[in-house]
Amino acid sequence: MRTFRSARLLVLPALVLPLVLSTVVLSGTAWAKGAKAVSCKTLSGTAGGSWSLNGCNQPAITGGNTTGITPNFPTTAGFGTIVITWNPVGEAHRGGPAGTTTFSYSASQLTGHKNKCRGSSEWQLLGTVKSNTVSPAVRGKLKVFACVSSFGVLSQHKPVKL
Repeated sequence: MRTFRSARLLVLPALVLPLVLSTVVLSGTAWAKGAKAVSCKTLSGTAGGSWSLNGCNQPAITGGNTTGITPNFPTTAGFGTIVITWNPVGEAHRGGPAGTTTFSYSASQLTGHKNKCRGSSEWQLLGTVKSNTVSPAVRGKLKVFACVSSFGVLSQHKPVKL
């Protein structure tokens, strides 16, 4: 009888521990059920000014484009936070309030052979998702390679990945 009771005491933690660990490991934004990676074909705007993304996939999240990105496009290397407001016309919004995705990022200017923007300077923004108010959530990493012309006009040589 005594061995059965001690065996029961060992079985309970053995069942509960994996459940607790799986909840902790899988509870992040990037692991949210149904989270989707987003790619946008067109980056437009001005360096130090407003900017937007268009031609985005995952219309249920994005509505196809952004209606606002804050703050303005960075013009100096460093770290910061970007809040992207998605188009509320998307399937998931059905005319309701727009959803947002927040990223923490680092910005740097690429020089020499790393600069792929002919006649322009290239800026790289790399980051990770901090939070979402859209469902399904945006997952993945922020990857922006922006070309900035001498007039400060933004474009890109490859799609923006989110």
